[in-house]
Amino acid sequence: MRFSLRAIRVALPLAVAAILGLASNAGAQITNPSFETGDYTGWNTSGNASIETYTSVGEQPTDGTYQAMLQTTNASTGGGTGNTPTSAAGLDTFLGLSGGTLEGGSYKNGSAINQTFTANAGQSLRFDANFLTNEANDGSGNPDQAYAYLLKGSTVVDQISIGTPTQATQPLSFLDTYWQVGMTGYSTFTINGSFFTSTGSYTLEFAVLNSTTTTIDSGLLVDNIQLNTPSAVPLPAGVWAGLLGMSVSLGAAYKMRRRMYIAA
Repeated sequence: MRFSLRAIRVALPLAVAAILGLASNAGAQITNPSFETGDYTGWNTSGNASIETYTSVGEQPTDGTYQAMLQTTNASTGGGTGNTPTSAAGLDTFLGLSGGTLEGGSYKNGSAINQTFTANAGQSLRFDANFLTNEANDGSGNPDQAYAYLLKGSTVVDQISIGTPTQATQPLSFLDTYWQVGMTGYSTFTINGSFFTSTGSYTLEFAVLNSTTTTIDSGLLVDNIQLNTPSAVPLPAGVWAGLLGMSVSLGAAYKMRRRMYIAA
């Protein structure tokens, strides 16, 4: 195959750009995904949101030293001591939910965090979460709950129930004796690629909500958030080899044609 100098000079940067572009598309990430800055860098908070360690709450983070903790009262636990939770109406606004979504139900108040990030079509997201409560887990009344939401723009595209008192059956190992009923223990939750329908801006949110009464506390621990490479972005090895081979071949052809051009 013969390449003109002009064609090579055009094709070579395009081939390199294609390779680099595809590689960069796989690199979108959550900022501070395991809260290892020791604070909420990259996140927005509302209500009683603190960063905790094993020493401060008695539960081991699943990744690193720190974990996020949200509470539904101004509980005497860890760094959240004295922090005031947000009303249900305030959380509707903070979470970008339609007015009355939480306030119109049985929810009274709670706490939440969120972060807006860029993701590629087909990516998946996973996180670890642990719901804990002082509310009796007898299944009666309207229970406290913890949720994760994924929004694209102002539209909720996925909602995950993380835990309720009836699911909080594990004994609490908290050093802080404030917690008395139970917890779900850390579990891994996944938002699969079908909810990341196109490359663009998404918002990940976590909330723990107090129902019926504002005097009984529930909490949520979150850690180890991972935005995984989408299955649609990686190319087969043969395609990558072809792109790299084309880049090398074009580069060699460019050098050869340039020498011939200068010699002429």
